[in-house]
Amino acid sequence: MKKEAAVKEVNQTVEKPDAKKPEFTPEELLPIFDTILFEGQFKEKVVIKGKLNVEFVSLSAKDVSEISEELDAKSFNLVSTLHEQRALQTLYRGLASYNNRDLTGLASDKRQEFLNKLPAAVVSALSEAQHKFNRKVDAACREGEANF
Repeated sequence: MKKEAAVKEVNQTVEKPDAKKPEFTPEELLPIFDTILFEGQFKEKVVIKGKLNVEFVSLSAKDVSEISEELDAKSFNLVSTLHEQRALQTLYRGLASYNNRDLTGLASDKRQEFLNKLPAAVVSALSEAQHKFNRKVDAACREGEANF
């Protein structure tokens, strides 16, 4: 009987979470999908921490493939190192401007050099903002495919 009472008590305290509100609305996503479809990429200006103006650009299939090839050529002892390197490689290719400085004209090695000089906390904030941007692009493509 004690066991039943304990199970009953646990069952009463465990509740299913409410349906989570979507991160992005279809009204926000469909124009992004159209831009990708007709222009081949999507760019978005973002203000980080209310001060830092940056612009991200969606990655091409070539960019993603090159990142994978570069990472496959290396050996990592930790999965976390692999994830960190993937995030950095994505940032090197996807950050179009930093504090109103256009980075798109820089050669790949110069862009890496520029970002590698930034404080780790700034790179972390950039990476988080880019991750949100990439989620939005992915969601836009999914929404667009569903409505195509």
